[in-house]
Amino acid sequence: MVTSRDRLADLVTREGAVPVPLGVLDEPEAVALLARRLGPERVAAEPEAVARLVAHSARLPLALAVVAGLAVSNPAFPLGALAADLGDERARLDALEPGGTTSGVRAVFSWSYRTLSPEAARLFRLLGLHPGPDADRCAVASLAGLGMSRARALLGELTRTHLVEEHRPGRFRSHDLLRAYAAELAELADDAPERRAALRRCLDFYLHTGFAAERHLAPHWPPITPVAAGEGVARLPVADYHEALEWFGAEHDALLAATAEATRAGLDVHAWQLPWVLSTYLSRRGHWAQRAETQRTALEAADRLGDDVARATCHHLLGRAEILLGNQDDALAHLRCALDLHARAGDTTGTAITHFSLGAAYDLRGRPVRALRHARNALQLFRETGDQAWEAFSLTAVGWYHGKAGRHAQALAHGIEAAPLLDRIGDRDGKAHNLHCLGRAHHNLGRHAEAARCYRDAAALFRELGSPYLEATSLDHLGNALRAAGDRAGAFEAWGRALEVLEPLAHPDAVEIEAKLVEVEVRR
Repeated sequence: MVTSRDRLADLVTREGAVPVPLGVLDEPEAVALLARRLGPERVAAEPEAVARLVAHSARLPLALAVVAGLAVSNPAFPLGALAADLGDERARLDALEPGGTTSGVRAVFSWSYRTLSPEAARLFRLLGLHPGPDADRCAVASLAGLGMSRARALLGELTRTHLVEEHRPGRFRSHDLLRAYAAELAELADDAPERRAALRRCLDFYLHTGFAAERHLAPHWPPITPVAAGEGVARLPVADYHEALEWFGAEHDALLAATAEATRAGLDVHAWQLPWVLSTYLSRRGHWAQRAETQRTALEAADRLGDDVARATCHHLLGRAEILLGNQDDALAHLRCALDLHARAGDTTGTAITHFSLGAAYDLRGRPVRALRHARNALQLFRETGDQAWEAFSLTAVGWYHGKAGRHAQALAHGIEAAPLLDRIGDRDGKAHNLHCLGRAHHNLGRHAEAARCYRDAAALFRELGSPYLEATSLDHLGNALRAAGDRAGAFEAWGRALEVLEPLAHPDAVEIEAKLVEVEVRR
């Protein structure tokens, strides 16, 4: 038996050796290891602390052995106290170094690090600066300012020495202890300007790729001007809507972490522009609290910059985020700030879209007449600027607020007027919203079959667009229309599908839909 942190590929090729790769322990194995060393009673007495110890040790046998040794040496100490000591990422490696030995975590990691070529060693160090839990090749290449082929070769060297793991095709990560070790080495070996330049390249990659992806999700939303990307930033083409949605899904955590890291590093332009890039995706996927939190970060950065254009954008998007969370007073305050800033700048488009958003805020406050006034202001301004996409969106909004005020024939008329414009511009999200609006108008006019058709088509479009909450909303209304038409079985099916979509979101609307299902089941 030959053991090594290297994959020993030559031994496999030349001698026919059988590789037996060993990963980190799974959680039950890690807990069992601690129980063998500390005794099952001590481990069972503090399950939460044990879970934190396992997480802080990255389920690495050596680190767990060190943790167990510390706990055995201090039998009167609660395991929670040891877990708290390991909670500080910067101090964790120190805590896992048994005094006076060469068998600590750093020493073992150094055996692999010292075998690396200088280029691979530099890449490993810089990976400690990457803000996310994992990275694709383009992000890694950008971080190091390398071409794709060179980055691929160096990543191969790092994976062979088990300093980096390719946990999914094209995506790379290291466990937390290795990341801390890499970051520590970077501080020792790479000067501050080089580390900052690497982080800036990484943030540039996420910002510019995210901007390209966002344009597929919301092509008619007025774009920002992203800060220019520096030299050495990789380009990742995003071909269409579904590629954009897939990219955002893969990079969701990395983009959130990048926003936080931009703030910590004082890169305030990135700190407000990255949340802009994320906004549509987070809204469509139902991550409303994250959307609001990132927009608060963005607004703070814009305020530090003293950039009124950025401040107007951030107030607007934060207002829209607060609408979705039901915080209408906060939403109105931010939207009024945005309206004032856009008006002072003479920004007609920004003013019009803010009126559009104010309509939504007043609608959810139960003030449809005030909402209608803002939607009409938006419609007039968009007609003046010749923006057919937003004219169509505003027509849908005007129709919706007419319906909320009980004027269902007018709601239907405005929805019908918007439909050909939406077909012309090919905006599926706008079309889905309009179909939902038409469905409600038909339903309230007693045309339940037409309503069901509209709701069914809207739900299908929202499903294609990856908007689960809106899909569930249309399915819920579809159930209402089918029940009104006397089709209880169809209503039961529609509400069942709505519940399936909502449950992963942990959305409170699920309770109301469950009640409808119970009612229909009782009467079937």
